[in-house]
Amino acid sequence: MANTGYFLKEALAGFSRGKAATSSAIAITTFTFLILAVFLLIAHNLRLIIIEAKKEVSIEAYIYEGVANPQYLGKKILDIEGVAGVEYISKEDAEEEFRSSFENDASLLEVLEKNYFPASYRIKLSEEMHSPQGVAEVASKVVALKEVEDVDYMREWLDNLTSTIHIIQVVGLVVGILLGLISIVVIGNAIRLTVLARSERISIMRLVGATSGFVRIPFLIEGLLVGIIGGAMAVGLVYLGCWLLNREALLTISYLPGSYNLALVGSAGLIGVLGAFTAVRKHLKV
Repeated sequence: MANTGYFLKEALAGFSRGKAATSSAIAITTFTFLILAVFLLIAHNLRLIIIEAKKEVSIEAYIYEGVANPQYLGKKILDIEGVAGVEYISKEDAEEEFRSSFENDASLLEVLEKNYFPASYRIKLSEEMHSPQGVAEVASKVVALKEVEDVDYMREWLDNLTSTIHIIQVVGLVVGILLGLISIVVIGNAIRLTVLARSERISIMRLVGATSGFVRIPFLIEGLLVGIIGGAMAVGLVYLGCWLLNREALLTISYLPGSYNLALVGSAGLIGVLGAFTAVRKHLKV
């Protein structure tokens, strides 16, 4: 504890000794984690969209023409595991829904000389079946019923959206790793300049008995501060961007959870320490 003040003082002094290099390191770190935060933000908002979409997922089961007892079919569907509720849609109801959806397209409605729509059951799923796999499982059981001609649901849309999130996460991880490595090099170069500027003083410290750890700690703290500042600036810029977009009603974007922001800043600090450690290990002769 007695040396804490000295370590902090020396770390902060390193900022002033290499202002240009330190500023560059902070800027690169900010850019790195800004890109990573944007990928996380996109993936986070798409995940929220999927969660909301899954709540509205339903299966439309189209019934063969001439089924004598559609109510009995409804009971059979309701008995299927994962089905939370069913709603019978008659041919007349289906036509009315279609006309309501396209009421502004007179040319399309004019071709409906007769009712071509089949009766159907609109099936609501229980919460545990909201995944694409769960929907497909229930749909396969429903279509296997002899009274059901076909089923329709948003499987392709859900699969595509889920795949998009996975791709964004993978790309974000790869880009984050590459930019993180660049940050380590840049921060290392900034710390290296500080090491060189203090080489004579470090030699004197070693002569009077300073340990390797004692000499290294201020540089590691300096790297930590560079990383934390860069990470915090990236998080702040993302927050500002979300706030501006939401304020102007251009988009409705959910902010990153606090745990994500802490992880970003913490990772930036870790990268700063790694950059400083690399520089000290390579150039500090202890």
